[in-house]
Amino acid sequence: MLATNLTSKHFEAFGIITASYASIETGFKYAICGMLDIFPYEAMAICEPYNSLALRNVVKALAKQNLDESKSNKLIQLVGEFGSHSKLRNYIAHNDWANGARPTSIKPVQMNIREGRLDTKGFAEDEKDYTLDELLDSAKQLVSLRDKVVRYLHDSGMADAIEQKMDEHNFPKDASDEIV
Repeated sequence: MLATNLTSKHFEAFGIITASYASIETGFKYAICGMLDIFPYEAMAICEPYNSLALRNVVKALAKQNLDESKSNKLIQLVGEFGSHSKLRNYIAHNDWANGARPTSIKPVQMNIREGRLDTKGFAEDEKDYTLDELLDSAKQLVSLRDKVVRYLHDSGMADAIEQKMDEHNFPKDASDEIV
């Protein structure tokens, strides 16, 4: 049965989690641009077919190959922190929600037929559920991680290199084109 205790605050948390997650993915695409010294839209095009797991693996591989150990380790640490949020983001993006076992908690409901059989999740009493406070905490963590990725791009010099690459191509810029 669909959750009866979802509130606008739940949907606000869902939106923050999903939007922050997407923004961090874009930050990693900018990191690829910086590591390969390519035009930003080339990096975006190259990365477009990647799912989140593939993007994380590409970023880690390129970091190990193209960055000094300190910068590589920092970027890989950010990628790892990001990966820890993928399950919840996927639940939000691809599932509906049922009431959880704990008071006011919710849990994702999923039906999967990929293996030629119907597998269900979210109907058993003992499956993972989330309180609103837990969702809001994840949202805060992802906003903070997005800020760390932006800081990394600036501290590593990648943001300046990307801006320079855009200037070399005489790419028209306005305030919305800057790397935050």
